[in-house]
Amino acid sequence: MHRCLAMATAMVLLGMDPTSAAQEGKSQPIRTWRYPSDDGETGTISGTDGGSWKETRPGGPSSTFKFVRRTGRFTELYDADREFTLILYWDGESEWSVGKGWNRWLKGRWDSERQDPDPPPP
Repeated sequence: MHRCLAMATAMVLLGMDPTSAAQEGKSQPIRTWRYPSDDGETGTISGTDGGSWKETRPGGPSSTFKFVRRTGRFTELYDADREFTLILYWDGESEWSVGKGWNRWLKGRWDSERQDPDPPPP
C-alpha cells in the first residue's frame, strides 16, 4: 500500500493525474442528459468526462461545451462561445450562470451510461 501511495504522490508532483493513468486504454462512458424543448421534441447534451460535450437542439443549432467537473451530485460544463456555465444535476434539475448568481433552467433526465465506441488513444 505504501508503494502505491508513493507512486501516486510522485505522479502528482510530476503533474500527472494518477486516475487517468489507471483509465488509460479504457473507453470512457458517454453520458447523455435529455430535456424537453418548446415544440415537444427532445434536446440532448452528451459527452464524456474530460472531453467535449455537444448539445443538440431540435430545429436549432448545436453547441459545444467543455467538461469542467463531475461530482456525486452534478456535472459542470462551460460554453466558451456563449460564455456561461451549466450544471446538470443527477436528479434532472439544471442551472446556468454567466458569472453572477444561478438561474434555474429545465428539468431533464439522464440516460444510462454507454461505452464510447471510439475511446481516445493512450
